[in-house]
Amino acid sequence: MVIVTADDVKKALSEAQAGTLKLQVQDVQNMKQVTVSIPVDQVEAAKEAGIKRIEISSGFASVQLPVSLFEGTASHANVELTIAKVDNSTLPQEVRGVVGSNTVYDFNLSVNGLKINDFGQGQTVKVAVPYTLKSGENPGQVVIYYLTEDGKLEVIKNGRYNKDTGMVEFNAKHFSKYAAIANPVHFNDVKAVAWASESIEGLAARGVVNGVTKDTFAPGNSVTRAEFIQMLMLTLDLNQVNATSTFSDVKQGAWYYNSIASAQQLGIVSGLTDGTFCINNKITRQEMAAMAYQAIRKAGIMLDEGNPASGFQDAQDIASYAQEAVTVMNQAGIIKGVGNDKFDPKGTATRAQAAVILYQLLMKSL
Repeated sequence: MVIVTADDVKKALSEAQAGTLKLQVQDVQNMKQVTVSIPVDQVEAAKEAGIKRIEISSGFASVQLPVSLFEGTASHANVELTIAKVDNSTLPQEVRGVVGSNTVYDFNLSVNGLKINDFGQGQTVKVAVPYTLKSGENPGQVVIYYLTEDGKLEVIKNGRYNKDTGMVEFNAKHFSKYAAIANPVHFNDVKAVAWASESIEGLAARGVVNGVTKDTFAPGNSVTRAEFIQMLMLTLDLNQVNATSTFSDVKQGAWYYNSIASAQQLGIVSGLTDGTFCINNKITRQEMAAMAYQAIRKAGIMLDEGNPASGFQDAQDIASYAQEAVTVMNQAGIIKGVGNDKFDPKGTATRAQAAVILYQLLMKSL
């Protein structure tokens, strides 16, 4: 066990930047497990010095713990973070078939021996695990899987490979067992839309979008309002348990019900004046922008608006409800025009266009 002392924290505080206190654990290359213990009073001292998060790095992984996780904890307590490499032979056979030789990491966080299973509403912990790209692997299709208590694998959609660090980063809502695995998905018809191919195949690897057949995506096909909301809510993991909808054309039990109900409950969509959502209407580019922008705000994603606005020649044709959405997301590099300095707000969005926006949102969510 590595015990963090007051001197360790004092030294780290002198080197802290942007509200992050960094602690580096040394000499763990041949270890299968590492536990780091931090007295809560040292966490409080860091918080009082303006620290927002404590980053603990080792040869296993990097974890950023928000100090807000430990508010109200008794001063005599100890925070313990344990990261262990799982023996893959102990995993269920079905899981082993997917995981292969990839490393599975088991994360545990406790305060005085009491395990913290959930980080609370809206709270996440940023995690990064090492991953070596194998020959032919697409970095955009390296995803994080979560091993559930009943032995099943679920994709954590916000995971991404960082080529600069050689790590796969993701935001965890709770600690458990996680593994980075490449999930190759290929469509024969996306070469024609090279500007969208990475987004399409990256989303497909995460289960956000599907092809119209096993080998084709139909990137030029239009997208319905129900289809886009389904993809949007899955991308940002915003679906709510037991959400209900009052739209007259949104029927319980339908494949889109939970996503539309969740979007209505969160204020992302409000429907039409006749009380319907118009599930089968082809979504326009300005509708897509407005929905995506509201979802960004609900997800708490901060956008970099540093780029100059494009100044679309048809900006006057953008509906008032979508003007801010188009401007902000254009400045953030998420939404672009259709050529000739036009946005085409009332034009119908294609599957390729929707995929590019959703993939950009996913990358911004980290």
